[in-house]
Amino acid sequence: MAQTTPLDRRVVPPIVVVFGLAGIVVAGIAVLSFLAGFHWQLFKVGEESNVPTWYSSVQLFTIALVFAPLVIRDGGVRPLLWSVPGLFLLLSLDEVAMLHERLGRWLAAVGVGEGVRTGPWFFAWVPIVGIVALVALAAIHPYLRSRPRIAGLLLAAAAIYGGSAVGLEVVANLVPPGSLAEKGLGFAEEYGEMLGATLFLWAAVEVHRAERLAFTV
Repeated sequence: MAQTTPLDRRVVPPIVVVFGLAGIVVAGIAVLSFLAGFHWQLFKVGEESNVPTWYSSVQLFTIALVFAPLVIRDGGVRPLLWSVPGLFLLLSLDEVAMLHERLGRWLAAVGVGEGVRTGPWFFAWVPIVGIVALVALAAIHPYLRSRPRIAGLLLAAAAIYGGSAVGLEVVANLVPPGSLAEKGLGFAEEYGEMLGATLFLWAAVEVHRAERLAFTV
């Protein structure tokens, strides 16, 4: 079983470096293609079934996998722990299966949220994810005691991810449709989610190491 040294706790985990750099590359290509006037859908943030979407889905799924050994070990005693990887699995599936878009189309078909630019999905999907997130927070809280560094990472991740996914989505509805401001907010929202997910991954790895789980990440 691997031992965690003080140096291990200071160094950014390699898997976090890989996803962090990949996110910068994906975002950089998206910005450069926009500035060059290319409409490269393969790297356009906010679009479906392209590189940013796949990157986000894989990263969120990886977070679920990193938390999985903790749940396998303690899930019998703390059943709410299943909500932790479950939250990130749900978010990962949303990226590739467009769950909130499908929910929004269904709500629109029954007349819910008419006239709202953000779409009716916002008023159903956000509460669903919010409830799961609160349960996951309650479940992971015992593992954050006397671990302020990990707690700080999770807090920063939640602030960036949630602020981007929800806060910037709201702000985007206050600017003219199709404007440069709306496009900029859309990019900031998507990259903020990527960055927040990378911090979640970092926190998950730190929990994994601190709990001396079966394999090293």
